[in-house]
Amino acid sequence: MVGTGEVYANKNWVARPVWRQKPVVDPKKFPKPPRPTLLALFKLLYYPPIVIVSMNSAILFSAYYAIAATFPRFLEDIYGFTSAEVGVAYMAPGLGLVAGSLIGGRVSNWHRGMLVSFSGILMYGWFDDFHVSAAGIIVAAAIAAFGMTWVFITTTSYLTETFHKTPATLAAGASLFRNPAAAIAAVVVKPLIGKIGIG
Repeated sequence: MVGTGEVYANKNWVARPVWRQKPVVDPKKFPKPPRPTLLALFKLLYYPPIVIVSMNSAILFSAYYAIAATFPRFLEDIYGFTSAEVGVAYMAPGLGLVAGSLIGGRVSNWHRGMLVSFSGILMYGWFDDFHVSAAGIIVAAAIAAFGMTWVFITTTSYLTETFHKTPATLAAGASLFRNPAAAIAAVVVKPLIGKIGIG
């Protein structure tokens, strides 16, 4: 996942998972890794790059969550979609998430995921504000989802490679930032749109 991608140069884009494999090293020769604790997480938060990367992911995730929360409202109210049509429209951001997951690891060195995600977020807001076609809104949501997942792949790789001893703690720490941010976004997005508009 991290590097130039040479490992995957002559392989398929989709790899078959290895469900069980033999240990690479003898586990008896090495001490057990420390268990993740809340105290260990707070100690790691003193390292500024971890906080910056986690906040970056939290902002992107909350913005995407705001899109997901407003998606049915705009498609139903502005464009007259039925509930079934809104459900089908959610497939586009879902495909964007899957594509971002598959492609993001391969192109993580390009560092463009943030630009792609913010482009999708801005397009979504402006397209809704100017009542551009429903297809534009659906594509914008898919672009935002693709970019967000691309950033998640890169930041998760960075976090797990930064501290080899506590990757699970760092992944939990990133979620500790992301999930409350998404909850706040879901609560404030509709009142904010009512006060200042979507665009």
